Amino acid sequence: MAWHVLQHAVSASRSAASGSGGDTDVLHAVLPAEQADAVLLHHRMGLSQGEAAELMGLPVSALAALLRIAERKVPSHLTYLLRSSPEG
Repeated sequence: MAWHVLQHAVSASRSAASGSGGDTDVLHAVLPAEQADAVLLHHRMGLSQGEAAELMGLPVSALAALLRIAERKVPSHLTYLLRSSPEG
């Protein structure tokens, strides 16, 4: 439930600041929201698959599947988004 509340708040914030750019906007522009969220949590923020799955309220296997699908769908010029962020 908390993940859905956070998603709604982030979506509202992104709408209010439309045109701001950034990795989040790029990922959500090319992937379905759940896949983009999984990539952001795991690859960009550095959470383990278990931590990201728990935060999203998913089994680890479901998160792993979302990440595999996202890795296949991200255009080649955006694969840098699938590497861990130096901040995370």
